[in-house]
Amino acid sequence: DDAALEDIAVKGLWYMPTLHITSEKAREGKNWPAHMTERMKAAHPIHCAGVAKAHEMGIKIVTGTDGGPGSIMNELCLLVDCGLSPMDALIAATRGTAECLGILDKTGTLEAGKRADLLVVHGNPIRDITMLSSRDSIFMVMKDGDIQMAGDFDPNKTGKAE
Repeated sequence: DDAALEDIAVKGLWYMPTLHITSEKAREGKNWPAHMTERMKAAHPIHCAGVAKAHEMGIKIVTGTDGGPGSIMNELCLLVDCGLSPMDALIAATRGTAECLGILDKTGTLEAGKRADLLVVHGNPIRDITMLSSRDSIFMVMKDGDIQMAGDFDPNKTGKAE
């Protein structure tokens, strides 16, 4: 509610909305009781409106899901659906989360001396955040500077690496 958001803003707290929990994708393939499914369906638009309001108020938003592997990419898409720009959603997932956890000196931005945990995609997620949840879009994954997965990148396929 507005009073809670005002309190968060005044205290300079971080907000992790965990939109994935109320999203339809979180319910896929689950045998939840009908009353729970209906509550989640009803809660999601309210949840999303709260995220949009928090963003408008300048509250620092970070990402988290409680949803298992792969759900963080869905969370980014949901943040955009709720009104954040793709860039703001990416910042929430990277720099914002690292800053919130007190590890911005080690990770969260691309800087010399920091951990190199990277996801490199064909295309530009600032134009289309959904590409981050498509395995076909992934060119390379790097963890601590070591390439974990690399695809065949053809610069003629997309024009250039962005």
